[in-house]
Amino acid sequence: LGTGGSRGSLLGVLDLTRTAMGARALRRLVTQPLQDLPEIARRQQIVGTLVGSPAIRAAVRDALAAVGDLERLVGRIADRTATAREFATLLAALHRLPVIAELLAPVGLSHTCGGDCADIAAMLDDAVAEDHTGAPAIRHGFAPDLDAAHAAVRETREWLANLEARGREPTGIRSGS
Repeated sequence: LGTGGSRGSLLGVLDLTRTAMGARALRRLVTQPLQDLPEIARRQQIVGTLVGSPAIRAAVRDALAAVGDLERLVGRIADRTATAREFATLLAALHRLPVIAELLAPVGLSHTCGGDCADIAAMLDDAVAEDHTGAPAIRHGFAPDLDAAHAAVRETREWLANLEARGREPTGIRSGS
């Protein structure tokens, strides 16, 4: 593990993960093992339940694949570098969590899906909309500072277009080349 690779290591043998988020979680579990016996027992019970339920395990795996890399998304949001597309991706992931909880309910593991994120999903539903091209965008009116920045960009573009048009008239230049 010290070389950054996992070939020939315990992690390399165990790693059958299908997502980057799963691979990072497994790496943490192997490199930072638990010492809390009740938590170890709880996790063993969860793993045992899923090993004994291959159909549920496969359905949960497929549902998680559609969620994307939540860890990376949340990191970008915390760093304040997330785009509207990433907020839309997070919203789609939050809408998948109840589906995953429902899949886990028959084996008594729906509680492992985390808390209720309905309030965050509702806020994102209010914040994210599709723009005229169909791409995710922050809804006008949701963030006044962002609306002001968009207006300033629009006004600057209009001012430059007018300046260019006024410059063409006396020179007779027809294009920007």
